[in-house]
Amino acid sequence: AAFLMGTAKLGRASTRVGLRWEDTGGDATELAARSAGEVRAAGFAVGVNGRATTISGLEYQFFSLPRAHRRSSFDHLFPSGSFKYAFSRQLDFHAGYSKTIRRPAFKDVAGLFDANEQTRTVATPNIGLRPEFSDNVSVRLAWYFEPVGVFALNAFQNDVRDLMITNSLTAAQYGYAGPEDYSAYAFNTTV
Repeated sequence: AAFLMGTAKLGRASTRVGLRWEDTGGDATELAARSAGEVRAAGFAVGVNGRATTISGLEYQFFSLPRAHRRSSFDHLFPSGSFKYAFSRQLDFHAGYSKTIRRPAFKDVAGLFDANEQTRTVATPNIGLRPEFSDNVSVRLAWYFEPVGVFALNAFQNDVRDLMITNSLTAAQYGYAGPEDYSAYAFNTTV
């Protein structure tokens, strides 16, 4: 990451502008787990959480398949700026803009497909989940009064792209077509 920022003041006006550049890369290997049905079919006991209950069963479930290897890379520029004008010691105007990013949680993009028989839910990662970007604008007119107080009018607008939302879907809505019968389960995933 790199960041540049500049500040200028002229009379009652001041401004600050910045530009941040981020380059992000990921390289991960992760376990490819067998389903609870595959573990049962191999002769191992499975608990209500969908995981084998013995060490040899866990080894079979989580370590008998080759690991999945995933890579990703992206870079972005994030400009920001603000302007402030002091009409008097007590009244000022402030406007600002920023572009921001919110990255998905690691479990949402690279977690395990985790079925819980007790709660009848399946937690599913979404490897295609992209970061959330927003353009943010704010305007403020503030009146300060003694001894300590402020009366302010504020306006904000945030335009968000690729908003991350966690959904609870049926197996059919999720598109599950695996060997286990999860028709009565809720599939929780972030889209």
